Amino acid sequence: MLNDTLNTGLLLDKLPIGITVLNPDLEIEYANPLALKIMGLKENQTIGKLVSDPQWLLVDRFNEPLPLEKYPAVQVLHNKSAIDNFEFGIYNPEKKEYTWLLSNAYPDLNKHGEVTQIIVSFTNVSNQKEAIPFEQIVHNANDIVVVTKAEKLRNGGPEIIYVNKAFSTLTKYSEEEALGNTPRMLQGPKTSSEMREKIYQHLCKGEQVVDEIYNYDKHGNEYWIDLNIVPLKNSYGKVTHFAAIERDITERKHHEHNLTEMAMTDALTGLANRRSFYGKAKLALYEVIKQKSSLCLAVVDIDYFKKVNDTYGHDIGDEVLVKIAELMNNNTRDTDVLGRIGGEEFAIILKNLTKENGMKRLEIIRRSIESTSITLSTGNSLSLSVSIGFTDIIPESKNIDEMVKQADLALYQAKEGRNRTVYYS
Repeated sequence: MLNDTLNTGLLLDKLPIGITVLNPDLEIEYANPLALKIMGLKENQTIGKLVSDPQWLLVDRFNEPLPLEKYPAVQVLHNKSAIDNFEFGIYNPEKKEYTWLLSNAYPDLNKHGEVTQIIVSFTNVSNQKEAIPFEQIVHNANDIVVVTKAEKLRNGGPEIIYVNKAFSTLTKYSEEEALGNTPRMLQGPKTSSEMREKIYQHLCKGEQVVDEIYNYDKHGNEYWIDLNIVPLKNSYGKVTHFAAIERDITERKHHEHNLTEMAMTDALTGLANRRSFYGKAKLALYEVIKQKSSLCLAVVDIDYFKKVNDTYGHDIGDEVLVKIAELMNNNTRDTDVLGRIGGEEFAIILKNLTKENGMKRLEIIRRSIESTSITLSTGNSLSLSVSIGFTDIIPESKNIDEMVKQADLALYQAKEGRNRTVYYS
């Protein structure tokens, strides 16, 4: 019988694994020397103690407290069946460290199928868990790694419990400054509120988040990161932490911005090109319709520009285009949209201006060009003029293509006499 064997204690005392024996009340009746050594306890701290005794803390692989019903002995008592290779940790408060155990447990049943004793064996696998120094790998990785608790997602944000060296390198916050804080310490005026809400919604559902976000370092410098937030679950499927893996993509975003600017900007004048102008014009039209406001669209053409090219050459013609663009830009408001949509043809969106006020603004532009003597790189000076055709909008009655056609028709009338502004009617 098992009890007879236990009475001798000789065999179990010599085994190279830890052995504990518990009664059906989950009270420890026996612990061999290796079990005591592994647990870091003395015999008088163990024998007669309940498995739920608060002097030891059992944790799962995420260092979260192990629920009592998941203790190996408790599972065996309830299920009356053995469990194999169950991994857990015991926290030693004096040493402030965990001992990791791989455990097997099985019941000793009487002829009625009742549990009379529970035998738990375990080996110390702490060294095996640390065989690959993952913490060192993560801490020295080039990518940023931030780990937070999965709590207080809305009120202040989840608490940071780990950052690696790359985090401090990019953000300029030390590890001490980051721990106990929240990721919101990195957010600022340009951090998208929509993105923050998206992250919050995904985290509440325990879902992964992959996106890009705008952040700020300790000194207020802006940067972009590629963000991948992964929920970490314990062995029971509960999300206990979030791990954010981040990569600095600021240089890439700047490059993308420059490419976008190049694609949307007229290389000669620096104004919006045709594609960009139409996009901005459609957006402006949408806004004024929504606000029930007013808008004018004008098309501007340089008078006798072909003669300039024929007389002075295309290089001088380019100089003229640049000078005319500058004059128009100097006489438009910040809210207006100015673009070059053809060779010597420009277009202007005048926001929140009626037909009458639009005429006044366009006349200011026309007169400024008429009264300016343009000095060329050759030393010559030119006096030029422009013809302007424009139309306005009654909300919900037109679209940009229609307005451009109407402005072109008005421009055709203006070109009949040159150097004048004509409203489409």
